[in-house]
Amino acid sequence: MLYSADLESIIPYYNNWSEIRFIDKGLSTDDKYYVKSKLDKQQYIIRISSVNILKRKQHEFETMKKIDELDLPIQKLIEFGVCPNNNYIYSLYSWIDGRDLEGEILFYNESEQYSIGFKAGSILRNLHQGNIMLENYNFIESVRRDLDKQKEEYDLCRYKVSNDKKIMNFIQENINCLKERPYTLLHGDFHIGNLIINDKKDVGVIDMNWYKFGDPFEEFKKLMFLSRRVSKEYATGQIDGYFNYEIPDNFFRITAVYVAINILFSTLWSSKIGPEELERDLKRINMVYDDYNGFSTNVPNWYNNKNVTKHIEGS
Repeated sequence: MLYSADLESIIPYYNNWSEIRFIDKGLSTDDKYYVKSKLDKQQYIIRISSVNILKRKQHEFETMKKIDELDLPIQKLIEFGVCPNNNYIYSLYSWIDGRDLEGEILFYNESEQYSIGFKAGSILRNLHQGNIMLENYNFIESVRRDLDKQKEEYDLCRYKVSNDKKIMNFIQENINCLKERPYTLLHGDFHIGNLIINDKKDVGVIDMNWYKFGDPFEEFKKLMFLSRRVSKEYATGQIDGYFNYEIPDNFFRITAVYVAINILFSTLWSSKIGPEELERDLKRINMVYDDYNGFSTNVPNWYNNKNVTKHIEGS
């Protein structure tokens, strides 16, 4: 807990809650609390953040109101403000009833895992399509700038990625495919760990606070890096559900570029968290490198279309 020495000084409407419970999950620098109202038993999530992100939070609030109009099963930002002690800010989010999908997915059979991924992909598609800002945006220059900046830091980092030169060559050889791309609102951290599932197998989306604007295919890099590690069937279903089986020819190539960038510089982040996260990160990097056969292919070797038939038969 970063801020919670005195709950009454940071939790808004402190006396209105019958229950306040710290949520020890995730790698965010925010503190998160589950709260339940005394009056109507409604449940919420409260995030406590640095006051330095107040402007960002205002923009998030305005953005989330636009998302609400899409009527998607995405956690809502109800209000935000300065904590009672004036040192931090709070964000009050709606509660999505259910359980963390990451911990539940393997209790379902393979066909069900695929179907759940398909639902998640459909939600993500509707989020992207409902918030397109530009139809033909050239991401090449911005990606090159980010590459140069991250490479400078990577060169100074003691933790190197195996086959880093080969990965960089793949990026440079394929970066031109990032021109004339849609520019839209992204969840920013869309993976199986930020999804909720209930007893009816309905899927809900949480932690939209990492949102940003960019290429919709970039959103799939966490699928290849995190979700696939838990369930390949889920991961395949998310791809098929996003496109409703009609996968464009450029999808896997573009996604592979974003994935390659992600794994090449991932240790810059994980090494700052600690040795255990760095070790997990290096294992994920090697897994993804093998999935793409050393980036000799654009399509990960676990993806196949047999799941389409299984999904139709199981529906």
